[in-house]
Amino acid sequence: MFGLKMNSNDYYNENMPIKIQILPAGEGDCALILSEKHNILIDFGSEKGRYTYENLKKQVNKSIQDNNIDLAIITHSDDDHIGGFLTLLSENAITSKIQNYWFNSISGVSKFLDKTDLGFPQLFVPISPNDKGATLSGFRQDNELQQVLKNTGKWNASEIITNNKIFEPGSNFKLTVLSPNKDKLINLYVHWVEEQKLYDSKMKGKKKSAKKPCVFDYYKKINEFPSYPITFINDYSAVNGSSIAFLLEAETTKGLFLGDSHIDVVYNSLISKPHCYNKQNKLKLDFVKLSHHGSYNNLNDDLLDIIDCDNFIISANGNRKNCHPNKETLVRILKHPNFNNKAINFYLNNISDNTIEKERRLQNIFLVDIDIQPINHTDFIQYKYENWNLFFPSQKEAGIILYF
Repeated sequence: MFGLKMNSNDYYNENMPIKIQILPAGEGDCALILSEKHNILIDFGSEKGRYTYENLKKQVNKSIQDNNIDLAIITHSDDDHIGGFLTLLSENAITSKIQNYWFNSISGVSKFLDKTDLGFPQLFVPISPNDKGATLSGFRQDNELQQVLKNTGKWNASEIITNNKIFEPGSNFKLTVLSPNKDKLINLYVHWVEEQKLYDSKMKGKKKSAKKPCVFDYYKKINEFPSYPITFINDYSAVNGSSIAFLLEAETTKGLFLGDSHIDVVYNSLISKPHCYNKQNKLKLDFVKLSHHGSYNNLNDDLLDIIDCDNFIISANGNRKNCHPNKETLVRILKHPNFNNKAINFYLNNISDNTIEKERRLQNIFLVDIDIQPINHTDFIQYKYENWNLFFPSQKEAGIILYF
């Protein structure tokens, strides 16, 4: 049972005690889990974009009111997740309310791996405010953030968050970490070592090859996408692979927050002890916050085989940089045999305005399949199809809010 609401006027609904708010963080992530006694903040968008940052701060303050945040999770060192925290921590409006932080820093991970006798040297990353590009920005932001977090006294730099770690601030409220595992942290370390070489090359005037532009797939019809079972290509990003993902169990609500995690790690955690889910013993969920902004490289049949869920949440803005969300991700869910007889709901925290080309507007993902008119509710916009729905906020500032 869930209640849909697209503005943040109320803090707590006694009939639906868990509130999930996915805020509009541009191409990034920012989310709140709110209950009567416990609150979690996950990521804070990009360092770039003052309007987006100011709106996130306003909306989080509005939702939290005078309550504390039990835990702030910085899922990984990509700008669209970590960057906003750098600005936020320079102010006291929200951070004074935060009681604990989770963050796997570069130096913390390298020390953690030293303790496993892998023989890795301590990774040293220079800090420069002039660093450009996603990778070099990640270097700088990671180092700056860990320095600021140390000063808060609320972050344990040596505590590395890996699968099966539990955060349980009170009864009937628990987070169980599903990602990363140690192998993904080793991959991350190797990646940073290689990027250290890139940094050194940059200082010598060498340039890294440019990333290939993405292509929107909204022009393809549903029947043009592969059907179950699919051939899956996993996300190759080592930084995404280090992302914190977790299972939320709060009151009677269960949901997955997947960050930008690699889906193989999430799947392997869920089929292993203590969870032991499989095709016959499915994990019943109230919602899944999809990994990596709805990328088709971060959702596979293996996970869909072992879950039972109607509600899928996507944080994305349809930008040209990454073309997220991929239509193929939504179609993968719709075509999976577990969901053939379900009414599936997709919730997006952004809606495209008329300045965006029609063929890449988020609300037009299924336009080539069927051209329907939206249903305008007081607080949200609904596109109702035969066996699925798309929901968007009518007030972009607040993002999408679900009550459970």
